Amino acid sequence: MSRLLHILIYCITASATFAGQKPDFKQFRDRLPWIWQPPRQVEPPKVKYTAWPTDVIDHFVLRKLEVEKLKPAGPANDRVWIRRVYFAITGLPPKPEDIQTFLNDTSKNRKRNLVRALLDSPHYGERWARHWMDLVRYAESRGHEEDSILPNAYRYRDYLIRAFNTDLPYDTLVIEHLAGDLLGNPRLHPETGTNESILATGWPFFGEMLHAPVNLRQDQCDRLDNKVDVMSKTFLGLTVACARCHDHKFDAISQSDYYAMAGFILSSSYRQARFESMEQNKSVAKKLEGLRQDHLPKIAKAFAAAARPVVDALNYDVPVEPISTPLPRWTRLIMAVDPGSQGEAWAKLSFDHAKWKTMKLPGHFENAGLPGYDGVVWFRKTIELSAGQAKAKAVLNLGQIDDMDVTWVNGSRVGGYENPGQHYTVRKYPVPAGLLKAGKNTIAVRVMDHGWPGGIAGKPEQLSLQLGKETISLANAWHFSPGANLKTLNEQAALVRPELVASAIYPVEGKHQMVADYTQGHTPWLVDGPTFGRSPALPGRLMLITGDQPLALSRNGGAIRDAFWNRLKNVDSENDPGGLLSSLSRAGKTIRTPTVTLTSGQIYYLIRGKATVYAAVSQNLFAGPLHGTLAKTVEAKGDAPQWIGHNLKRYVGQRVHFEISPVGDAPFELLQVIDGGTPKQELGEKTKKPDDFDGIVIDNPDAKVSGLWDKSDGVKNHLGSEYLHTRNPSSKVVYPVKFAKGGKYEVRISFAHHPNRSTKTLVTIRHNHGEKSFRINQKKEPAVEGYFQSLGFFEFQAGQWDAVEISAVGSDGSVVADAVQFLPEDTKSSMKKKKSVTRKELHQALDDLIDGKLEARHIPHIAWLLKDGKVKLPDELLKSWQSALDDLAKEARWESRLAVSWWGGTGVDEHILERGSPQSPGERIGRNLPELLAMAPLQNRSPGRLELARQLTKKDHPLTSRVMVNRIWHQLFGRGIVSTPDNFGWLGQRPSHPDLLDYLAVEFAETHSHSIKSLIERIVLTKTFGMSSTATDPVCAEKDSDNRWLHRMPLRRLEAEAIRDSALAISGRLDRTVGGKPVLVHLTEFVVGRGGPKKSGPLDGAGRRSIYTALRRNFIPTLMLTFDFPAPFTTVGKRDVTNVAGQGLALMNDRFLYEQSSLWAGRIIKEQASAPERIRQMYAEAFARLPSDGELASCLESLTAFTELYRGDSNSHEAWRDLCHSFYSMNDFIYLK
Repeated sequence: MSRLLHILIYCITASATFAGQKPDFKQFRDRLPWIWQPPRQVEPPKVKYTAWPTDVIDHFVLRKLEVEKLKPAGPANDRVWIRRVYFAITGLPPKPEDIQTFLNDTSKNRKRNLVRALLDSPHYGERWARHWMDLVRYAESRGHEEDSILPNAYRYRDYLIRAFNTDLPYDTLVIEHLAGDLLGNPRLHPETGTNESILATGWPFFGEMLHAPVNLRQDQCDRLDNKVDVMSKTFLGLTVACARCHDHKFDAISQSDYYAMAGFILSSSYRQARFESMEQNKSVAKKLEGLRQDHLPKIAKAFAAAARPVVDALNYDVPVEPISTPLPRWTRLIMAVDPGSQGEAWAKLSFDHAKWKTMKLPGHFENAGLPGYDGVVWFRKTIELSAGQAKAKAVLNLGQIDDMDVTWVNGSRVGGYENPGQHYTVRKYPVPAGLLKAGKNTIAVRVMDHGWPGGIAGKPEQLSLQLGKETISLANAWHFSPGANLKTLNEQAALVRPELVASAIYPVEGKHQMVADYTQGHTPWLVDGPTFGRSPALPGRLMLITGDQPLALSRNGGAIRDAFWNRLKNVDSENDPGGLLSSLSRAGKTIRTPTVTLTSGQIYYLIRGKATVYAAVSQNLFAGPLHGTLAKTVEAKGDAPQWIGHNLKRYVGQRVHFEISPVGDAPFELLQVIDGGTPKQELGEKTKKPDDFDGIVIDNPDAKVSGLWDKSDGVKNHLGSEYLHTRNPSSKVVYPVKFAKGGKYEVRISFAHHPNRSTKTLVTIRHNHGEKSFRINQKKEPAVEGYFQSLGFFEFQAGQWDAVEISAVGSDGSVVADAVQFLPEDTKSSMKKKKSVTRKELHQALDDLIDGKLEARHIPHIAWLLKDGKVKLPDELLKSWQSALDDLAKEARWESRLAVSWWGGTGVDEHILERGSPQSPGERIGRNLPELLAMAPLQNRSPGRLELARQLTKKDHPLTSRVMVNRIWHQLFGRGIVSTPDNFGWLGQRPSHPDLLDYLAVEFAETHSHSIKSLIERIVLTKTFGMSSTATDPVCAEKDSDNRWLHRMPLRRLEAEAIRDSALAISGRLDRTVGGKPVLVHLTEFVVGRGGPKKSGPLDGAGRRSIYTALRRNFIPTLMLTFDFPAPFTTVGKRDVTNVAGQGLALMNDRFLYEQSSLWAGRIIKEQASAPERIRQMYAEAFARLPSDGELASCLESLTAFTELYRGDSNSHEAWRDLCHSFYSMNDFIYLK
């Protein structure tokens, strides 16, 4: 009472003290230092009563008793001990025959043998799994008014039972709970080969969830609060969730700590995982990739051989579709930020690098005084060549570069590897003839590395310039200079030039963010199965598929569905309820994007084929009517990808990722996802080049410019890289043209229209018959394809003309000069739609195909041959390939059940929310543990949960082992060493035996190797656990009235499940099958409500243990609630233990117990002939002991009264039923002594 009063006074004073004042972090840390420090190695204390302890644990308990001048109680008798240990380990009563066997055993190790047998029982896992389920607030429905089901939640329950039964080490249990989906080598079931580790990650989704919240951001914050609360209490024994709105008022936990932990949860999302097939199919997918690599060269060569006669037979040039080849992402990043890459300034021959430092190559960045450097470093070298050397055939050898490079010679690019993953690839770049010259020549190399170490490495002989038969060594001093580092590239590129950071394949106008780009392989690859393969396809990638034409080509790159996996089937599982998702089998067939914050809400998917998209706002699936627009079926018919829109504007500002699942078995490709902008449904770039148009096109770089003009590229539909604009009336641009042939030409001017443009732009044309001037309205879009405005037809003689002049004289707005086009009179179109290629070019493409890696220019050629060339491969080759696929398909696991699990996404760091309100975001906090337990900051985009798990399972972690051994102690004694097992902080209780807690924590990690079974065995065999629950000396009961110092074994009431399961066991109705689907809850007039089960389960739960009754949040059986079954809303490491009149009434009137009484009576009557023997058996089964003479007489007297009530028959079933029923109300039945 004094303790509670102290806390109450402290709370009141603290509230006043902390109003408007930051809590004293250092004071909070120092007043409770032990929870922030690793467990100590503690020597066993010396005791006076040396004969009593049988284990070091007993020394700690006895020492405390001696200090307090108390005596330990005597030993419990064997019947009391065996009942105690049975319930402690299995949660079930011992059978009379098992008791008798134990009593007859006189061996020294009889107790140890019994304990080990119980620990080996499958019922051990059921008992201890139920304890853990309290911690993660396990439930199979989501609560609130709908109480919708959480599909396949029970797989987690069965996982726990198996984990405890196999004695999974606790550190592994923690790792699997926090990162089981991220393990490279997960734990597999020894018999079925299924992924066990991933099943542990279902726990975050057992919390409550609204099916259709109005305020999604607030809803996310509330769900997040619950998950942080559960995670911190379960694994750390800390109430971190108290710091959601402000720094913790009592513990050294800041508000930043709360949001640091929240980031781990926000970085992953919900899914249904194909846990049975995923590992086996990963192996098959790897073999499939190898199989394709083996067969691809043979099939490509065969295709080339079969295609050559087709090409030779052509009597026309082939029209091919153009192809877009956007720059790789790293190149775009570098171009946006790196100073040397701006206009390729540091690559130019004229650039002076004399002031740069030098280093000897080969070498890494660290050799240049840049240890641990990630980013861009430029290297330049000047060499002297003779005239003869300059004319020789040249090859530049640059050793082994880590990781990416672009290389220039005399300012011209000669080669490069611009995608990551080229670690130490040998670089050999042919130098085009004529590029080298007599005298000074400069080599410039831009090296980009995003994972230390980086540089130009290799052997000295690998760095050279090969000139015919002569070799010039380059393994000597080079000038170097750092460019943009990795942090700058990632943080500033999007701000400087967003269009360079994320470039769409098809042009996108206006501001937008790239959510995912699968065409270049840089977007994190987040798939939940093999359907999309092991990685995205890059543009021009050759692939092998099934069918008459197994050779296929990825024109644009992307996430491409692999038809090999079309047979995947989900069985014996529930789908997510509501809308499109309820009828769609998504598991194993879904790809998800990184998480982004919506800025526009107008989403576009660049796809080919048909799919269902779910926009997972707040990392969740909502099925209610308010959010039906989150799910959408999208379809792009035809051979070309198309942009498909999805209006999510009402979710602007929300965090969202997109889950895309193909529909049916048809081909499907996902290329890109963008937020905002206006995409065009045609292939190309945002701006056109002069070469894209027919006729003669003169762009600004070739014009004569005078006056004051500004350059810009801000408005769409201009030619080249930029256009000119001015308001200065004396400024003009003249476009000179040289006609090879005289005649009549249509003259067109190009301009980027805009509301601020002049309506009176003066354009003058000088032609064969004089001059003609026009006033052009540049506010209006040009009439010809959005680029050109026609000025009419004019005659020109062959030769040089200053044909067109654009002037700002007399203008009324901004004048734009962009380009001029001259089209011969007979030209029908201004823009080149297709390029025609010759047979020679097709043969060159086939040569390239045989080499196995297509150049970009040859992709359209091979695409045409595959689609329209009607090339037929040899039947024998096709059969061989199909046979290989069929054989591999036999190894795949096509059917699988599902389980709820985490799905690792991209790292999300949360903002501090002022007063916990999502409307008041503050500083962004990196993912981490509370400051005093913190780990190294995360440096990558991973969810970070694996790093978190490894940090928590370090042997010297202050809390992980302490918290778990305290939970074990609590379950065995009914009270933990820290009696508040979910709160080791200031508002929790201090340890009753702090040295024992540290000793057990160290022993648990080191001696017991985190074996829960081993520690339980040790504890239950101690003298402490074996004490009687009655004090030896009444003085002890007075001095230690709450038994804090353990002078006796605590008297404990059975938990709700143990009471119910005992009734089933002694009635003979108990079905001891382990695991399986939940049994529907039995509905009564007291178990009703909205969203309830459509069917009622059997009254006795089909005889299954309580752990197998469906746990619907809003429909928990009344008997369970009466005996303090915890509502599954937060972590409950310590259940309430009440003693109220309603419990007695429930034992007397509950229909389930009444039914079990009848079954018990029927069995007793059959098995024993006389009334005394029946009563003795009933005592043995219900209480694990025999009745005293007085108890026997009392029972016979009660039986007589019951018999008179039922027609005077001593074998009356009704009479014995009522007697059996009375046993359930006895304290000996519901209490453990």
